Amino acid sequence: MLYHTALDTDPKKGTGTGIYARDAKTGKVLWSADVAEQANQIIVANGRLFAATRQGTIYCFAPQGAKLFGVINEPVEEDPFKGGEAFGSAADTMLKQSDVSAGHATVLDSGVAAEKSGSGVKAGYAIVLDCESGQLAYELAKRTKLYVMAVFGDADKAAAARKAYSRAGMHVSRIVAYHQKEGTKLPFASYIADLIVSESAVNGGALPKDTDEIARLLKPIRGVALLGGKQTKAALKDWTDAKRGWKVSAGAGNEWAKRVRPRLKESGGWTHDLGDAGHTGSSDDGALKPPLGIYWYGEAQLGRPTGGIRMIDGVFFIYRGRDLAAYDQYTGREMWRRANGATDLVSGRLAHISPVPAHTPG
Repeated sequence: MLYHTALDTDPKKGTGTGIYARDAKTGKVLWSADVAEQANQIIVANGRLFAATRQGTIYCFAPQGAKLFGVINEPVEEDPFKGGEAFGSAADTMLKQSDVSAGHATVLDSGVAAEKSGSGVKAGYAIVLDCESGQLAYELAKRTKLYVMAVFGDADKAAAARKAYSRAGMHVSRIVAYHQKEGTKLPFASYIADLIVSESAVNGGALPKDTDEIARLLKPIRGVALLGGKQTKAALKDWTDAKRGWKVSAGAGNEWAKRVRPRLKESGGWTHDLGDAGHTGSSDDGALKPPLGIYWYGEAQLGRPTGGIRMIDGVFFIYRGRDLAAYDQYTGREMWRRANGATDLVSGRLAHISPVPAHTPG
């Protein structure tokens, strides 16, 4: 018997997966099942078929007559780190201090599911450097929709944090604990981070040594690096000396060094059907240079996109069916989606078309 999955897209139900069992010789479908998530791994063992989805759910299929167990939910601990209110308070302060809404209201606040400005970084990817317990990463994930990468210098501490994240139901699905060996670089893609913080710095410990890595990982335009906590203003100013764009300020009784990364030099956009208002069919971008390769990939697009793609301020806009969606240029993350947004495009085009007289037979 042969088992496989196939991506199913329904305009009303969204993206799901069909799971199929076929005769290995004839290819005939013997049975099939649909799940509402994207199943990308299947395993056969002990007379059962297991399908794991990207959302973290595992489905189990068995022959008719087998005992059914229904839905099994793993217990979730509300406080896997047992106290440590200081990190919760630090997470609240960081989210308030990380506001980057000024000057970007049009991009960030459009659409039905807008990521609200004025409340700090609440979605995207965060990197927590110099982790000891890993609790700061947990507190940030608990308060936001951020996917958090917690970086440890100690393998045993990273292993302990993974167990705590598992008890909270966040391991891998929301938080990844990564052990960084001394003298190595982080394997994360450049420009990935919407937020970079340090757990050690919060408690007055050492500030990050590799500032070049912070610069590499921080996202242009919206990326915020926020280092500090129980630090002195003098220590932060010494640490930020000669590092352009850093500002030291007080907040909630602590001191913070903050940097919002500017746009890349010579970066351009694609704001109209043919590139720009002059319909030149080209972009003024000078930042993209070879060699080129795949940086990220997103969900399947069925059919030709309506209206092409627009790009400005690190965000690109594309029509998904009849919906207008905005995606992060650097990670491919969907930022918001406006239902029936294509109606505006079609209406705008029809307004410029003269009516055609009806044909009269004879």
